[in-house]
Amino acid sequence: MAEIVSLDELQNQSMLSMYGLVDRNASNEEVSHSPGISLIPTSKCCCKHKVTTVACLIEAINSVYDEKSPNHSNIWTERKAKIYEILNKIEFSPTELSKYIHFDSAIPYTRNLISTDHKNYTLLLLCWGAGRESKIHDHPCQGCFVRTISGSIAESIYTVNANKEIVFSRSNTYPAGLTSFMNDTIGLHKIGNPDPTQGAVSMHLYVPPYETCKIWQDAGVKMADAQEGRICHYSEYGQRTANPCACSGNEMYYI
Repeated sequence: MAEIVSLDELQNQSMLSMYGLVDRNASNEEVSHSPGISLIPTSKCCCKHKVTTVACLIEAINSVYDEKSPNHSNIWTERKAKIYEILNKIEFSPTELSKYIHFDSAIPYTRNLISTDHKNYTLLLLCWGAGRESKIHDHPCQGCFVRTISGSIAESIYTVNANKEIVFSRSNTYPAGLTSFMNDTIGLHKIGNPDPTQGAVSMHLYVPPYETCKIWQDAGVKMADAQEGRICHYSEYGQRTANPCACSGNEMYYI
């Protein structure tokens, strides 16, 4: 008897075979440091030229917070530059992220926890269905770094006008290999997969972690019309959670 494979399984298998990342050494955010000088602390698995494994990536991120900065007034600027460098040096093999890739056609995207120290950061892999997106939301933290792993990620940025209404400002598209950054000083945003035919995968680093955020249905609504979105994980550390679809309504559109 032929094996029956679901559409979600086919999507997962397809993404595993095609998500290979190309580091284009590009970013839409300005990061100031001397050319050719690595900001990443040297370690046994994390060299200054590239980050090739998830273990190396986690070690490099932890090292950013383990270091004691002599300039406490500028510590976030220093950490932000180091995190950018780390993410832009990712060169994973096509199978390195396979245990974290899960698609589910019942929801717009899945959030898959890779690592967290429960204090400074949370690292996730988001798997987006074809043509699916988040709702407009804020970031109650210092910010979120997004690295496109496969496909493209589209971003719509919103600001607030004099009437306290959310208005569209601009849009960006980030193909595989690009890293972007967002926080509330830049604006609100929604992100998603613009391709109507195939899935996309993005890596998100939230600093520090948070459990809830504010979401809005669409542009034109008042800031005061925000609803609460709760963070849910479809999988944690490569293992499916007991009830990944327990979130409903607003909670499905967490980010």
